[in-house]
Amino acid sequence: MGRLLTTAHRHHLPSPVLPIIDPLATIGLVDAVAAVARGGAGWVEYRDKKADDRRAHERAVALVAACRELGVRLLINDRVDVALATGADGVHLGQDDLPVAAARELLGDRAIIGISVDTVEEAMAAEALPVDYIAIGPVFGTSSKPDAGRVIGLDGVRAAAIAISKPLVAVGGIDLSNAEDVVAAGCDCVAVLSALFGSRGPEDATRRLIEAAEAALERRGD
Repeated sequence: MGRLLTTAHRHHLPSPVLPIIDPLATIGLVDAVAAVARGGAGWVEYRDKKADDRRAHERAVALVAACRELGVRLLINDRVDVALATGADGVHLGQDDLPVAAARELLGDRAIIGISVDTVEEAMAAEALPVDYIAIGPVFGTSSKPDAGRVIGLDGVRAAAIAISKPLVAVGGIDLSNAEDVVAAGCDCVAVLSALFGSRGPEDATRRLIEAAEAALERRGD
């Protein structure tokens, strides 16, 4: 069964843009979070593929403290253990990470849990899992995740939006030039990384991305 796109449906997500904060893209993680919060983001994802356990924990502790002060929800990419140890608001899981059911049992009902999928078929399978949103991509080619799967394009976003009823996040190669089109294709939120750290800086980029996403949602009648 497909989705009924309503305002109530969108309220499952803290904002229509999910900034991904990665130390490979920015030096000051807390400063980056503060900047996207000023730009209007209601949640952020901390992604750190290179850090060892201690470094990941230390960084997450600092980000949790900053996000609580800013009123922003913090997700930890992949690492359920780090999310649990630091009191983060949730996790974003890949297909090879801890199973969603186990993550939900550990983190509880209040945690935000999302899962990445590469295809519409995987999105449909994820509908049955105890997740709060499903993230599909890459929509376009992306340099920030070289191991990303095959590009799905706007048609892939449209197909996933029709196929599932849970909130849909689109990710991969999304920036100010295409964010409005991606949301118009049917997703509820765009996740961005490289687009945050161009010449305009993360605060302005976040603000403009949210404006683009909200414009597309308004035209869709959400």
